[in-house]
Amino acid sequence: MPLEDFELGILTCMYKKKIIGSSHRRVDSIAGLCHVRDKKGFKKTLRKLAKQNYLNQWHGPAYSLTPEAVTLVEEHLGLR
Repeated sequence: MPLEDFELGILTCMYKKKIIGSSHRRVDSIAGLCHVRDKKGFKKTLRKLAKQNYLNQWHGPAYSLTPEAVTLVEEHLGLR
């Protein structure tokens, strides 16, 4: 299933902020770093991305990018 622009934007922001692998962040921190103004449904979006194996979920509501997501974002940014 293709990603929506908002979802790809979240993954790109997380990549630029280096929230990758073991450098996980909590939901509120990700929202703040990525300047998400409308937080309604943000947790649900992150859970959806985790189910699609783009995010690792850590203790409670903390997430980081998976290698698959890093590859996708790098292709989107033209780095690969």
